[in-house]
Amino acid sequence: MARPQLIKILKLLSFILGGAVAVAALLAVTASLLFDAEAVKAQAARLMLEKKQRILRIEGEAALSFWPSVGLRLAKVSLSEHDSERVFAAAEKVRLSLRLLPLLRKELAVDTVELDGIAINLIRHKDGSFNYDDLISQEKDKEPLRFDVAGVRLSHGSLGYVDEGAGRTIRVSELDLGSGRLANVAEGKLTLSGKLSVDKPALAGDAKLIGHYRLNLDQRTYALDGLDIRSVGDYLGMKGAELALAADLLSVKPAGVEAIKLELGAKGKWPDQALEVRLSVPKLVLGGDRGASEALSLTVAATGPGGKSGARAEFSGIALEGSQLRAAKFSLAADSRQAESGVRLNLSSPFSADLGTQVFKLPQITGEAELSHPALAVKPLIMALTGALEADPARPFLGLALNAANASTRLASKVQLSRFSPPAIAFSLDVDRLDADKYLLPAKAPAAGAKTVARPLDFSFLNALDVSGTVKVGSLQYAGVKASGLRVDLRAKDGRLEVSPLAASLYQGSVSGSVTLDAQGNRVAVRQNFSGVAVAPLLKDALHKEFLEGHGNLALDIHTAGGDVPAMTQGLAGTARVDLKDGAVKGINIAKSLRDLKSRLIQRQDMVQAANAADKTDFTELSASFDIEKGIARNKDFSAKSPFLRVAGAGQFDLPRETMDYTAKVAVVPTAAGQTGKDLADLNGLTIPIRLSGPFQAPSYRLAFADVVSDLVAGKAAAKADELKKQAKEEAQKKLGGALKGLLGR
Repeated sequence: MARPQLIKILKLLSFILGGAVAVAALLAVTASLLFDAEAVKAQAARLMLEKKQRILRIEGEAALSFWPSVGLRLAKVSLSEHDSERVFAAAEKVRLSLRLLPLLRKELAVDTVELDGIAINLIRHKDGSFNYDDLISQEKDKEPLRFDVAGVRLSHGSLGYVDEGAGRTIRVSELDLGSGRLANVAEGKLTLSGKLSVDKPALAGDAKLIGHYRLNLDQRTYALDGLDIRSVGDYLGMKGAELALAADLLSVKPAGVEAIKLELGAKGKWPDQALEVRLSVPKLVLGGDRGASEALSLTVAATGPGGKSGARAEFSGIALEGSQLRAAKFSLAADSRQAESGVRLNLSSPFSADLGTQVFKLPQITGEAELSHPALAVKPLIMALTGALEADPARPFLGLALNAANASTRLASKVQLSRFSPPAIAFSLDVDRLDADKYLLPAKAPAAGAKTVARPLDFSFLNALDVSGTVKVGSLQYAGVKASGLRVDLRAKDGRLEVSPLAASLYQGSVSGSVTLDAQGNRVAVRQNFSGVAVAPLLKDALHKEFLEGHGNLALDIHTAGGDVPAMTQGLAGTARVDLKDGAVKGINIAKSLRDLKSRLIQRQDMVQAANAADKTDFTELSASFDIEKGIARNKDFSAKSPFLRVAGAGQFDLPRETMDYTAKVAVVPTAAGQTGKDLADLNGLTIPIRLSGPFQAPSYRLAFADVVSDLVAGKAAAKADELKKQAKEEAQKKLGGALKGLLGR
């Protein structure tokens, strides 16, 4: 009996289940036939407007199915902003299906969700609120809903984000997303791709993400294994940049965040340099207001037509407590090479930062700098460095105090940056002593016959500068010239550089004045006054020439413009004046020349003679002023005096061609008995022209004695030119005869 009874029971259960399925199928078909899509659309739109004050539009189909699960298909759906007709979100197609039995257990079981052509516009208002805040329920469920989604497929989507406070817009287009199973506890593969664009800063490129996720909503833990994000585009001026972010593990737990082997890399062109940047963090742990990392490194390498450079920054012993971030040690190694030139820098310091105030500090910098250059006599030039750095991007502010020293020179500098773009810089530099000639090789003279190439000068770089500062040097030697107490104040702004004062003690005297550069027109102006300067040692050190002695003053007020040095020399204009006392002109001894040229006076012959460094003509005072125009300095008032001579001169100096054409008129004046000797006393009242000509480097002079006689002849005017000319010659011979007796004897 047991077996037949069991069979009856099974038949009854089969009948009941079969009937239930039939009834369920009949109900599903009936509900499907009775489903009024337009009524559902209207009801949904009404509820959304009443509950959320948003406009819901379903312009396409709205279809419902009940077998084998509850399915919903919608087309051309849009939702407006709160109390506005502006679209917040829209989708071309939405497909999803729910399993009924899990709903009875408050579990949401969904087959794959498909979204096609979805577009969402997110806005963060200036007050910090978002345009979706009203859609998020503030109620907390007593018993959280369980859910299970087989997967999500999103295609042809777009996402826009506008930050009104920062004035920034971020857009993602051609967005495709695919995921595995999503549930309260689940794991699966995640893929995401799209096109990213940001206006501030300018970013644009393609991006793709691949990873394996793990979720546990009950324990509130989230993790991504094998994360790999890659992007190609234009980022921060880098053309065709390739970005990559990888991590073995990124996990979020109630206790904090952990990253294992986090790597961020970028490479591209910027602007004509091949640039590569890499950030590496072996392990990072953040929890609450605390965090720690054993190390962090940042490497930058650049290669271009001119050479290559690189830098590596490392942090070790990193700890975060509240807003205070500290590293036991920060180190920087940088190296830049270009042809035979190079700079190597090694620095280290503790590091601290206040993340709340955004203030960063390197309080104890130590290290060294190494310089190499063909112009350096000391290769390499090594300087020991000490100092401190503080940065506050929020103000903005950057302050650097840096000291450098080697065996013979010590300098202290301070730099403050008060604006980053364009930069505004203030600085000071103090040097105890600097022998630049010790560190710099002398300039090579051009080979004989070599063609000089005019290098262009361009002051347009001044347009980007906002710089002010002071330079002080206790003792300076450069290009042989020695100075002390040098002070230079400079100000560069709006395309104009003003150096004022430019002052120093110089060869028993002083110099002060100003120099101005102007980018508009590539102009230069110099105003300098030299007072009480000993001329001979200055000329000897500066030009390696000894053609003038004495103490005196020099005033320059000159200006010019041009695209290179020759053009500026040709455009030189302004004035100059020199006043000297108790000196000498070297290279010519006028008194000696007068004694040696007695025979030439008789024969009316001129004499051309090269300057002789052993000769000199003493003077008690010397003065001259110059008017300069188009590179030619003209003088009309040269005056030099000695106890027995008076010299007046006029002529010009052609600076572009480096030649002179000058005439000095020497007059022998009556003097006290025995002061000039009888020979020169016999020439009292005569004026002898001396003509200087030729290149600056090798001038020659001509004592024009023939003109003395011609002038005497020309001074005798008469009605009969021939006869009077003969008489004038005779008178000249008689007048010269008395002088010649004393000079020549019989």
